[in-house]
Amino acid sequence: MKMEVYSHAINNNARFGKGFLIGVSTGLAIFIASVILAYAFDLNGTQPMIDGLFQKIVSGNWRS
Repeated sequence: MKMEVYSHAINNNARFGKGFLIGVSTGLAIFIASVILAYAFDLNGTQPMIDGLFQKIVSGNWRS
């Protein structure tokens, strides 16, 4: 019976599901903001690294 409560945690707005999603989204937002700021101020040469990753994503060259 308790497993049913946890499996439907997101649907019934249980505290666990809500807290987990809020934590994940907050962490993702902070990570993205820090990457944007590091790119904008070019801290420790992050611009070439991010540009290289972006080029790999766009070209589809994941293996090299």
